[in-house]
Amino acid sequence: MKFIKGLLSRGLVSAGLLLVVCGCSTTFAAREEAVVPVSVYDILQERDANRVPLSTNKMVNLRGVLTSVPWRGTNNSVVHFQDETGGLVLVGLSPDTFANVTAGDRVSVRGRVSQTRGMEEIVVERVRLEHSGAVPKPRDVWTTD
Repeated sequence: MKFIKGLLSRGLVSAGLLLVVCGCSTTFAAREEAVVPVSVYDILQERDANRVPLSTNKMVNLRGVLTSVPWRGTNNSVVHFQDETGGLVLVGLSPDTFANVTAGDRVSVRGRVSQTRGMEEIVVERVRLEHSGAVPKPRDVWTTD
């Protein structure tokens, strides 16, 4: 705040310009939060000739339910995740990534699509608890589904 007052008192920047700059940064932050989540199906449907998703290394936002209790290792953590279209693994680069969530919790996740040993996963940048709940009941799936 001292820096801003100093700029204003020296006439180096006008109050109007300062408000416009501050307004832009707030607008960008709001736009980032308003990104529409994609589905697991959207992430996995398009693949290259080696069966690697075309979305590999892209940042995505997902919403869904955790279907397992998070496993916490020495340097990372892992949990199973699903939405209405499919499931995959979420990987945290810290043992505390999933410290505040557990099986049955509905979460929103931001992370980068990755593939390890042929298994698709999201390397999580941020996980936010939306609400706690129960793990979804399994359902029968037929080969024609």
